[in-house]
Amino acid sequence: MAAEHNAIVIPHGTVKWAAVFLIGLSAFSFLLGVIFSPALVSGGVADSVAAGSGDSRVKVTDVDAASMGSADAKVRIIEYSDFQCPFCRKFVEDTLPQLEAEYIDTGKVEFEYRHFPLSFHPGARPAAEAAECAREQGKFWEVHDIIFEKQAEQGAGTIDLKEEDIKLWLSEVEGLDAARVVQCMDNDDKESLILRDLADGGKYDVGGTPTFFVGTDQKGYVPLVGAQPFEAFQPIIDEELK
Repeated sequence: MAAEHNAIVIPHGTVKWAAVFLIGLSAFSFLLGVIFSPALVSGGVADSVAAGSGDSRVKVTDVDAASMGSADAKVRIIEYSDFQCPFCRKFVEDTLPQLEAEYIDTGKVEFEYRHFPLSFHPGARPAAEAAECAREQGKFWEVHDIIFEKQAEQGAGTIDLKEEDIKLWLSEVEGLDAARVVQCMDNDDKESLILRDLADGGKYDVGGTPTFFVGTDQKGYVPLVGAQPFEAFQPIIDEELK
């Protein structure tokens, strides 16, 4: 069930993401671990190939995106995430550290972050802009981490994430020119990149955050939805590494 995997889920549809406004359903999400709303973007069905296990694999197009680990790693994990999503934060806190230790830091897996800010999370888009603007200075992951850390300090669940708070937190990132990031945010310099990720997510049938694709360009990617534990990733990764 979706509740077991802690995902915010959106069904398919064709609506401009900025026009979708369904805050009233957010309370229901914490009963089932899902939020229902129309899709944020127009999109077709992604090409898929049959995996050896019988699962459907997705062909994911390469894009310019923030990543950690070796670009020469055999396996890649692609995450579609929302900076205001509590389940995305759960993954960062509970699962990502072990993935880093076991696979990413050892050069076996490259981990890539793509944006899927939900319209009923008003802080998600400015947070995405902040992270992408910081990437120009090589500080994407530092901003990624502080955004989730600051929300965790405020409590569990969905935090009232404000753009002005995000801009204040930037000053705490060592070596970051915060003023330059703020100017980049104010100019909407990264809007097209975020809209690209949203559109691509629609093509790949991303229906909730976080959503992961695990695999290789050659064989395709296995989708995983929700704040999955390390044990959900491990067998897929190990099979791909053979």
